[in-house]
Amino acid sequence: MIGLLAGLSTAALAEWTKIDTAVAGSVERYLDKATIRKVGNITRVWVLDDYLNVKWPPSVGRREVPKSGKEQVEFNCDVERARITSAVYYNAAMGAGQIMGSEDIPSRWTPVVPESLTETTMKLACALPSDR
Repeated sequence: MIGLLAGLSTAALAEWTKIDTAVAGSVERYLDKATIRKVGNITRVWVLDDYLNVKWPPSVGRREVPKSGKEQVEFNCDVERARITSAVYYNAAMGAGQIMGSEDIPSRWTPVVPESLTETTMKLACALPSDR
């Protein structure tokens, strides 16, 4: 929980750089270059997704759906795999408004899909220098 709170304070002060728009214009992704940390072949960074016209499935089970989400993502740059380590979801664009939910449990490593928003994010994060 402390890691998530530390990440939130970093993410709240972030300077977001737009990376790309994906999923038929329904998601805009931003990256905070100042949060890039590298240890060996692992790169960690905070990203922000603005959900513009996302059609949420009924299985989401919420009356109100998030308008944006901040995620701390780890990339294994050598083998092109990714996982989310923390996530926070908001009821307003650009990580504003009230927190609707959060997760602080690393997901499993998954392959990065070629020509996806995740691949674009990984290539940029892996190419940029670490802030520390």
